[in-house]
Amino acid sequence: MTHRGSCHCGNVRVAFDTDMLPDSVPLRACVCSFCRRHSARTATDHGGRVTPTFNEEDVSRYVFGLRTSEFIVCRRCGV
Repeated sequence: MTHRGSCHCGNVRVAFDTDMLPDSVPLRACVCSFCRRHSARTATDHGGRVTPTFNEEDVSRYVFGLRTSEFIVCRRCGV
C-alpha cells in the first residue's frame, strides 16, 4: 500500500510504501518547538520505505543538534 502526500504548494512530495494497515501505524507527535510549529507527525515501519521527491533549490534542510534526523522544508510554503 502506498500513501502519498505533499507540502501545501506541491514542491515537496512523498510516497510511503508499507504493508501495514493504516489503523495499525501509530502516529507520534514530538513536543519540540520545531515539530509543534510544523505540526509534524511521525510513524515507524521498519519494513516500509519513504521516497521524497523535490528539487534541492526549492527546500531548506533542518537538522537537530544530535543529528539523528533531518527535515526537508519547502522554501515556498514552509511545510
